[in-house]
Amino acid sequence: MRWVPRIALVVLAVAWGTAGVTGAAQASASSSRWPSAADYQTIKTAAAVRDQILFHIRNWRRKAYAAQLALQTLLTVRVKPGSCLTFVAELAGNLEDLANAYQGEKWGPLIRTVRHEPSVAHACKRPQQGWTLLTV
Repeated sequence: MRWVPRIALVVLAVAWGTAGVTGAAQASASSSRWPSAADYQTIKTAAAVRDQILFHIRNWRRKAYAAQLALQTLLTVRVKPGSCLTFVAELAGNLEDLANAYQGEKWGPLIRTVRHEPSVAHACKRPQQGWTLLTV
């Protein structure tokens, strides 16, 4: 019961913060495979909300409500195709499953899937500059 208001507050705060980004900043962010700082924070928050919903909230109505808020916030992210977009698409799918929660639903398969997914830092972190990959 205590988690839902906190999760909702965090999701709404992130949504409010990213809503103020100008069109030029969003256009520059959408031209990269890597998210801007604001988009990266939004993705991290949505993933944290998903984990909180999945592992700690038991009530199916609260799961659905919090997941809907996180999903609406995640839809503001702009990233070109690549590993980060793949992660965001899978995260959106997880949140959609949680948003459509119903009483008595078994969450074991989704929990196993989420535990084997890469982390946000692994999927969406920019490669370090100065390093070059050698192909053999």
